[in-house]
Amino acid sequence: MEHTGGVTGEGYSLLADGLEDAFIGYFQRVGKPKVAVYDYEKCLKVLIDRDGMGLSEADEYLQFNTVGAWVGEGTPAFMYKTDIDSFSDLCDSESE
Repeated sequence: MEHTGGVTGEGYSLLADGLEDAFIGYFQRVGKPKVAVYDYEKCLKVLIDRDGMGLSEADEYLQFNTVGAWVGEGTPAFMYKTDIDSFSDLCDSESE
């Protein structure tokens, strides 16, 4: 992960090295630093196309080395496209 431009009074944001083609924007919460957002499917495509990984290898790599890497408030977020019902079901299953 690399810092964007530097530390401010409110914190800093990090970028995921090598995944520029999967960057889709940022999100912001009140009183927190802006956080870089990446499209998870595009991240997979980068690893498959650039590094020659298979789908399961790319998924395992991202889950362990990128999505699972917490490095503070500026840690990038990874967006999974879904609909509201599927999201609700996922949230319900995680709370059980």
